[in-house]
Amino acid sequence: MNDHRQLSRRRFLRNFAFASAVIAAGPGSWVIRPDWANAAEGPIRIGIATDLTGALGFAGNTDANVARMVVNEINETGGLLGRPIELLIEDTASNESVAVGNVRKLIQRDKVDLVLGGIASSMRNAIKDIIISRGTRFALPGSNYVWPQTINAYARKVIESSGGEVVFEEYYPLDQIDFSSTVSRITSNKVDVVFNSVIPPGVGSFFKQLYEAGFSRNGGQLGCVYYDENTLEMNQAHEIEGLASSLDYYRAFAVEDPVSAKIQSTYEKQFPGKFRFSAGSAATGTYRGLKLWEAAVKEAGTIDRDAVAAALDHAKLAQGPGGPAEMVPGRRHCRMNMYVGVARAGQYEIVARSAGLVDPKEC
Repeated sequence: MNDHRQLSRRRFLRNFAFASAVIAAGPGSWVIRPDWANAAEGPIRIGIATDLTGALGFAGNTDANVARMVVNEINETGGLLGRPIELLIEDTASNESVAVGNVRKLIQRDKVDLVLGGIASSMRNAIKDIIISRGTRFALPGSNYVWPQTINAYARKVIESSGGEVVFEEYYPLDQIDFSSTVSRITSNKVDVVFNSVIPPGVGSFFKQLYEAGFSRNGGQLGCVYYDENTLEMNQAHEIEGLASSLDYYRAFAVEDPVSAKIQSTYEKQFPGKFRFSAGSAATGTYRGLKLWEAAVKEAGTIDRDAVAAALDHAKLAQGPGGPAEMVPGRRHCRMNMYVGVARAGQYEIVARSAGLVDPKEC
């Protein structure tokens, strides 16, 4: 018994030493970021899938420590190809079903360049299928009206042309709030990505039920291109952690852009409260629409409909929320910057952005 206590104490201290040097990124997830970064290309990302807990935890923690040691050595000598290495560690917990979900997260959410791991042969076989599989499985649930059907038709083309698979596409009444049968189909069919176009009031219930079924916990990815700062609060932050959206503006952009910051601040001073200035709810579109119309009226020197329409056809906005914007002649649509945001702890983090103004490509 004394030997057992000593062994347990040593394991605890070893595990504590490991955990204290990394950043927790969710249950069983750790990110070890390098001290330096290549601004042009960013770090090379390596994923380690090993048994931090479970029957083989004594071996898995050693593996994780070795990975840390080697990556530190590489980073201290200049990195690899001039780039630092970022290490992401997921716990396989000596459980194949846990491992599959966590390895899926490394590949699909974290976009690692390498996955290394699997102590037992059964574990290696379980995670091998996830690593070598190229086809991502999508579900396209939406509310039963024109926008979800239109955007899903376009999404299906993109998914299938990229080698993905649409497992199912379904539409529901606008007031539906029970999605238990849809969630069951998603989990039983091992869907990797839910591309959602269910709208309020049902979307909050849908995301909650999806979370409670373990979708995100098992590596599932959630996408919803209208979700903005106004809709984030429909759910608890943990229920939509990692949700990806694509919009023309996020509040986070105001941190780096003085014009956006001024617009955001002016709005909040005049209208404090729960109705936030955001993109998915068309607030940014309303702003641009009025300012572009203002520019067209000034050019036309009149509010005559035909004269203003002619000027509006090429109107430009040098500054606005998310950056400049301009009308596309003959299209009656607007070019603008686009951003990909991911929900982190109840706020959006911008993870990608367009290289410039994006042409409107209607579905």
